[in-house]
Amino acid sequence: MSSSSYGVQLEIGSLILSGVTIEGGTYGVYHNNGVAKLRNSTVENFSYVGYYLASGDLDLGTSEEAGDNSFTGPDSGFCLYVARLGGAHPVTCSNTSFNGETPAAGQVKGAYEEKGRFFVNVDEVISFSVR
Repeated sequence: MSSSSYGVQLEIGSLILSGVTIEGGTYGVYHNNGVAKLRNSTVENFSYVGYYLASGDLDLGTSEEAGDNSFTGPDSGFCLYVARLGGAHPVTCSNTSFNGETPAAGQVKGAYEEKGRFFVNVDEVISFSVR
């Protein structure tokens, strides 16, 4: 899939992406609401954000089921941008790389920003596990 703005846009409901490649656009995935799960998928060559989570829940892998996803984009952008403000489950992430680096098990709590990898808003959490 390719698009100039969004590769995929989720406004409501559920989305499961498995074995897909999303290439290009300002945002690879723009998640405005609902629940999403990614497995064995690649988001690459985006110009600003690979996965933008405005609201809802996101599963990029768990301790029981590896995500095996890959995000590759510019060092000046973010592979994962958790913009939502509280009230949801932590983002889960397992065996998923961000510009070639797979985070160790643990949690990243917002406010946190690391260009080229991820942004986590205040009071939000990404829970990393390794499978």
